[in-house]
Amino acid sequence: MAARRAAKNRARTPLAVLAALWLVAAVISLVQLNFVGPGISPPRRLARDFRSMRLVQQRAGPEIEPAPGSRKSFDLVVGKYYHATVLKFYRNATSLALGVEKPGYLHVSKMKPKEEFVVNASDILNLKDVIPVRILKIKQKEVEVVMPEAEAEQPEFQKRPLWEYKDGEEVDGTVAALRQRAVFVDVGAMVDAYFPEENWGAMKGKMEVGQKLKFRIEKVTGCRMTLTEA
Repeated sequence: MAARRAAKNRARTPLAVLAALWLVAAVISLVQLNFVGPGISPPRRLARDFRSMRLVQQRAGPEIEPAPGSRKSFDLVVGKYYHATVLKFYRNATSLALGVEKPGYLHVSKMKPKEEFVVNASDILNLKDVIPVRILKIKQKEVEVVMPEAEAEQPEFQKRPLWEYKDGEEVDGTVAALRQRAVFVDVGAMVDAYFPEENWGAMKGKMEVGQKLKFRIEKVTGCRMTLTEA
């Protein structure tokens, strides 16, 4: 009797093993279907999730830089984003606080894409609103900025940012403007480079607008590039 029962148990063992293996395979298939997706391998799924995370980050808005600790406008970086507070409305612009000694200047043409024409800044902004802006130019009395919605239409932002240049680097440039004590040169950067009179040397009196020349970067900061002879 005992021998017959043992024989039956041995016959059932392969069936039990097969059933267990089938159950494990079914669970694995279910996990892959729910968490990986049909026909998608785990590495491809991870790559897809990474791309999705990047898209979410882009939709969340640009990376905002803190205001300079020096509170000086020349320590702002052209092409970078900062928070600005709406201070005052003008006829076709608004004045902003950027955390530096100069006010920000935001024209209505730099608030939205051209197809979304803005007549008055107060139509889309309120006093004391805190908004992200991108630095376009640092002028003598103000800092010109652009809202992210309108930045794609600014040709300056299609050029190389100043932070990618290094002191001592040689650059090709085109003379953009002649002044009594300085020359401004287009080197393909977001900001025209500054070539002061004391650095002219043998080039003094030999430059004209549109002329292509070689230069060396004497010093570059976040908002200005100074050139010397190559």
